[in-house]
Amino acid sequence: MTDTMHPSSDPGRQPPTLTPPDREKAGEKDNRFTVLLVMVGLLVLLVMAAMVIWFLPHSGIQKNTTANVSTSPPITPIKEAAPEKDEQAGVKAEHLLGEWLRLQARAEAEDIAAWGADSYPAILAEAALGDQKYQENQFAESESAYQNSTRRLNELLTSKEERLASALENGEQALAEHDGPAAAENFDMALTIDPHNEQGRRGLERARNLDQVLALYNEGLELEQQDSLVDARKVMQEATVIDSAFIPAREGLARVENRIQELAFQKAMSRTLEALNKNDTGQARKSLAEAARLRPAASSVRDAGKRLAAMEKAQQLAQLQSKAERLAAEERWAETLQVYDEALAIDAHFAFAETGRKMALQRFELDEQVQKIIARPDRLQESGPMQEAEMTLVRLQSIKDPGPKLQQQINDLSSLIRTSSIPAEVILRSDNETSVVIYRVGKFGSFLEKKVSLLPGAYTLVGSRPGFRDVRKDLKVQAGNNGIIVEIRCEEPI
Repeated sequence: MTDTMHPSSDPGRQPPTLTPPDREKAGEKDNRFTVLLVMVGLLVLLVMAAMVIWFLPHSGIQKNTTANVSTSPPITPIKEAAPEKDEQAGVKAEHLLGEWLRLQARAEAEDIAAWGADSYPAILAEAALGDQKYQENQFAESESAYQNSTRRLNELLTSKEERLASALENGEQALAEHDGPAAAENFDMALTIDPHNEQGRRGLERARNLDQVLALYNEGLELEQQDSLVDARKVMQEATVIDSAFIPAREGLARVENRIQELAFQKAMSRTLEALNKNDTGQARKSLAEAARLRPAASSVRDAGKRLAAMEKAQQLAQLQSKAERLAAEERWAETLQVYDEALAIDAHFAFAETGRKMALQRFELDEQVQKIIARPDRLQESGPMQEAEMTLVRLQSIKDPGPKLQQQINDLSSLIRTSSIPAEVILRSDNETSVVIYRVGKFGSFLEKKVSLLPGAYTLVGSRPGFRDVRKDLKVQAGNNGIIVEIRCEEPI
């Protein structure tokens, strides 16, 4: 309800009874009852006026009244249509008043006096004018005032979202311009319009912290200019903790961090290059790893990495070459081959490894062949193995500057070949009833004792006798081992 409603001076009409919006129907019934009473009163007045007009010409004071009538203006009779028209206008004005009151209640619930203070008082004044005109029975003016105030209040309510957006935008702009009071004022207005607005809540908090954040930011800038980068970083971090959305502090922190990293990167690269110049690949790799962590895409890191890799490769190959040479000198050919294979896995075209592996493979194969011949001297009884042994000896003797192991192999194989052609004397003893056979040598029949010359090697002797189980014996003859006695008899009856 507006504050301008007063009792009417017209005893024939009382001011409208204003009720909350939810009692509109009850109010309408009361208004209709009031209108009915007014119309009855007006009808009584019209009847009384008609009786007066009819009675005066027949009274005794006709002369005086005639004189009076002749000197007074003519009386205009009261028309019956006018009160009805006024009542209809009054009802319409009351309906418009009800609409206004409902809209005003909604606006007050939305705290319009706080956020619409630039327009709301003028709207209330116009509504109060409508109340005044209503009480004065100037229903047309009252109706116009209620319509205008309702329209303007609707427009003000409709502008709520726009006002909220404008307050938020102005608040953000004030923050960007480092104007804390203006930002706080705008965000306060935004929260008045929408108390649950998250942007407004954050903005108001930032506005209240702006002075502290600016002080820290300016301190950080001063420290940065003095090249006190670690301290500058600490202060800038404090500013961003208080207001993570304060862009200057974030940019300043990133700038200081970048400078700190750049200095650390340069130091790491200097240590890397110094270590490379000293062929200290261990320290170079450690320093380069630190530089790569700080600036992984830097071209200097890539170039230093290539140089380090080439240096490590050369060192590794040199180490393998030295190891292969030592193993070859010790005539450990199987291990030498493994080392050359490692070197070729690093660099398939490493010339030293290619040449050295061929030589090592030949010596490895020759060494295995010598060991097989020496391990089976009995095979030299055959011409094929003997020829193989002789050819192997020739190959051994063709190697220049033989090592101790090779020289020993040459001596052993030469002795084996030489002694393998010198027979040894073997004495066979039997019972003169057992027939004796030496495989690959011949049959010797039965005897009591027989001397046989056999070349060094392994032999198998078999004795047989009718009615008895055969007997088998193995004999190994070594060069120069004369006087070997072998007894062979069949003694187990079948």
